[in-house]
Amino acid sequence: MNRQQLNGPIFSALRGPDPRTGVGGVGFAFTPGFRTVRWGKQLFELTDKQALAIEAMHESWFNGLRLHQTEIQGAADTPQRMTELFRGHPAYGTLILHDDSGRYWLDL
Repeated sequence: MNRQQLNGPIFSALRGPDPRTGVGGVGFAFTPGFRTVRWGKQLFELTDKQALAIEAMHESWFNGLRLHQTEIQGAADTPQRMTELFRGHPAYGTLILHDDSGRYWLDL
């Protein structure tokens, strides 16, 4: 099997998502403490609590799961709801998505 065959769509699907490129080729990189996140061409600076929330959602993404708001509050050790924690932050609604049942995930 040559290199081109190994990089084909079937083997790509078998390898699964690459956390560096994410689904659809959007790049995702972060500092060890998640205080700085690069998503595509955007760079987000986060507070300690925001970083803990992103880290929890990132870990959940690897398992194909979405986190409920209360799980994120526990991981970030904050009583703030996500709308309060990320009020006015450009990552909310772009990198961070949610549904009507209080579940959140990263758009990777």
